[in-house]
Amino acid sequence: MISVRKGENRKQLKIIGLYILCSLIFDIISLFQELFVAPRQLGEEIESVALNIFLLAEFTLLNYFFLVNISTRSRRIIVRLFFFAFFLWIGILWFGKKAAFYHFLPQFVVIESLCIIIPSLLFLFDLFDTSKILILKHHPPFWVAAGVLFYNSCSIPLFLLFPYFETKMPMYFNAAMALNYILYSFLFLLFIRAYLCKTS
Repeated sequence: MISVRKGENRKQLKIIGLYILCSLIFDIISLFQELFVAPRQLGEEIESVALNIFLLAEFTLLNYFFLVNISTRSRRIIVRLFFFAFFLWIGILWFGKKAAFYHFLPQFVVIESLCIIIPSLLFLFDLFDTSKILILKHHPPFWVAAGVLFYNSCSIPLFLLFPYFETKMPMYFNAAMALNYILYSFLFLLFIRAYLCKTS
């Protein structure tokens, strides 16, 4: 709702509005398959495909957001290199491994998170390296970068442990998923904070 009301005044946050929309669509697909898809394997495949597509959209949108907000040419080149390297890796993973596109791979999320952390750090370096005086609490991209950096930094160890929880400690798997949703909620709270910044 905040995205719809305040998005017009914040051209730099339109990309985040698209990200929120993609996230909503993925949640609707997940809920639909949970409630209405009877064969469990088919439901898991539908959710895995939707998740993989969402992760690609997430990666693309966040990289583009940082790319347009970084002013230094050399840092923009690094962001582009990570972008193309990630897509090359994901192409090899999906087409090299049979049916990988139809399954949830925690290592995909870990590599995606690492490749999103780099542009967010480069953006923050760029922000603090500028001669302009900025009031960070009124600067929406700062809040987006802080949220993205926090969520992805915390989710990496979580997703690395997912296979272990699933096989060795299944009683903690749902708790790990719940923790991921809590971290994700914190990301969206910082997006809301970005939308609530005063118009400069």
